Amino acid sequence: MTDQMQAGSLHHDRLAACTTTSTNRLPSSKEIDLSDADRPTLELFWGHVTNNSARIYARIPLEQAKSAEARLSGQVTGPLCESSRTLPASLPLRFLGSDPTPLACAEVPDPTFWSPELPALYRVDVEVTAGHGLRNVETRWLGLKRFGAKGPSWFNDGRRAVIRAAQCSIGEVNRELAAEWLESRMSPLLVVDRFDPSLSDYLEGAARWGLPLLIALTSRSSECVNTVRQLAQSPFQAATTMLLIPSDAISEADADAVRKVRGNLPLVACLPVDTISIAGDPCEARSTNQGSHTHRADWADAWLIDESAAETFRDPARPVMIYRHTETSFTGAAEPRRECERLQRDCTHAGDFAGYVIGHWLQNNRD
Repeated sequence: MTDQMQAGSLHHDRLAACTTTSTNRLPSSKEIDLSDADRPTLELFWGHVTNNSARIYARIPLEQAKSAEARLSGQVTGPLCESSRTLPASLPLRFLGSDPTPLACAEVPDPTFWSPELPALYRVDVEVTAGHGLRNVETRWLGLKRFGAKGPSWFNDGRRAVIRAAQCSIGEVNRELAAEWLESRMSPLLVVDRFDPSLSDYLEGAARWGLPLLIALTSRSSECVNTVRQLAQSPFQAATTMLLIPSDAISEADADAVRKVRGNLPLVACLPVDTISIAGDPCEARSTNQGSHTHRADWADAWLIDESAAETFRDPARPVMIYRHTETSFTGAAEPRRECERLQRDCTHAGDFAGYVIGHWLQNNRD
């Protein structure tokens, strides 16, 4: 989690005192049909975002736009938040045309951004009208955020943010657990190979209680691309701060695909411990043991490197985060916070990095 994302401690007392209204009820993961997740008929994402306005888009993926006559309409309702009272508005979703794929947009004035203090979502009801008057209505959810990479740093809501995260097991997220991690200014890191109901349940809890997550993927190639798509279109995607992917998991053939399906999710390339950057092209890495083996990661917004490479790896154009291997499996947040602070102190001589991550899912790269 970042210090700026915290923007003040979120205490258990505040969570316990939250008022829930029936009109603000968010869907549970049990109500979300995951059977269509492999091939979503709609993609949601946001474009232009400021404090004064935001644009929410809905489109049909190009490979699924079978009919040039398909049109999109509907409305965006929000902000909606179970833990706070809000004044939701209904905004029209206007059709922009079908070149090259059906696209619709809603203008959101004075947007409310998903945050630990106010984990608000927008409901997007999209009506798809195809040829011969066939209609289908889909309801999706979206959380707006202003988080992303700029130069060598992460920025959240216009201010520099430093990531601190620790690997933990997938379980149930409740308000007590969320409060503990938020007060420690830490993010849980989940390691998964696919999008499944247990991950959806965790994301649901994190989205409800305002807990930012990091998710590390272990799948490769087309399977990895598909998981990225599912996470980007999850109704609880707002809780996902970024995706961590092995630098060689995405082939050059799949690089364009992962960029198209990522939505608004930042992607981080994880470099094995035995790789170094090639001078003059930080988008490439090669093995120190097998100099002929080279893989690109120009699909990534940032790097995660082992602490042993902190003094040698440089990329002034993208954030670089530091990884420390540990065999410990964390449950609470206090101990991993101390470990992240220790890692940051140990790397001070090498530079000021964009984040510090501890875990053990990259251990195979050490063999």
